[in-house]
Formats: sequence, C-alpha cells, structure tokens
Amino acid sequence: MPRIVHENELFKVEESEVTIKDKKFNHHKIIENDTVVILPVTRHGYILLENQYRPGLNGMLYELPSGHIENGEDMLEAAKRELEEETGFKAGKITFMTYFYSSPGIISKKESLYLAENLTKGITHFDSDEEITVKEFKIEDCLKMIESNEIIHAPTIIALLYFTQIMQNKAQS
Repeated sequence: MPRIVHENELFKVEESEVTIKDKKFNHHKIIENDTVVILPVTRHGYILLENQYRPGLNGMLYELPSGHIENGEDMLEAAKRELEEETGFKAGKITFMTYFYSSPGIISKKESLYLAENLTKGITHFDSDEEITVKEFKIEDCLKMIESNEIIHAPTIIALLYFTQIMQNKAQS
C-alpha cells in the first residue's frame, strides 16, 4: 500500500513496494501537478524566451514560459494563464503540440506543450519567487542557443525542436 513520506506545497513523495521480475523493491515516486509549457511566437516570427533565476542551479536560465496546472484547472486555461502571468502577452490562437514525461521512473508529472500565436499585450503577474526578463529571439538563434548550451532547459529544448522539426514541416506539406 503506497504511503506519503514527504509533502510540501509543490509535491509529495510516495513510497510503495513494487514487484519486478518476481522481486520486490521499495520505490519512491514524486507526485507533482502536471505542467504546461508555452512556445510564444510573435507576429514577426520571433520566439519569446524568459531569462529566469533558478535556485536549483543558482543561476539564470533561458526557457519558455511554463507552470503547474492548478487543481481543477483546464490545461488550455493554465497555458493561457501562465503565458500572460510570465510574459505579459495573451494568445489569440493557442494550439496543443504534444506532451512528454521528463523522468517517468520517479516523477508523475506530465508536461504539455502549446504553441501561442497572435499575441497581444496583457499584464504580467509574477509569483513572489520569480525573477523573469522576457526577450525576443529568431528561431535560428534559439536553435544555435541549444547547440551552444545557452538553452539547457529540457522542456524548452523539446518544444523548440518539436516546433521546428514537426510543426513547421507539417505546415510546409
């Protein structure tokens, strides 16, 4: 029977016994709300990236706007909310791209990627622990930033590569 061994405002740690190949193992799983990651594209074709302080790395990271889906909140509404809160822009059109699990061996969180287009100015609403600067980049520059390890945020890398390799190729077909 699974039991919660740690809990805070962001996640829970569940301990359970699992059986693999007739052997029993203790397993710990981090239970975290699912997240949305938004790839905002301006009318001029630029990508909006955040430069945000991340305490886990004690430094600034380039990444796309993202955040947890609140309990009872629809994924699409969460994507719209996070986009405006973190960038100050609203999307006239928002399209689901794909989803992934970053570490399914230990974390329950599903990350859903959205493309945001037809942006209009809104109002930022940063959380008290957020330090964010939003900058525009050409898609080619974003890809170079991945190659040079200036962008190291996995969801951002996945979203940019998915957009350039799958979505843009579909649009050209």
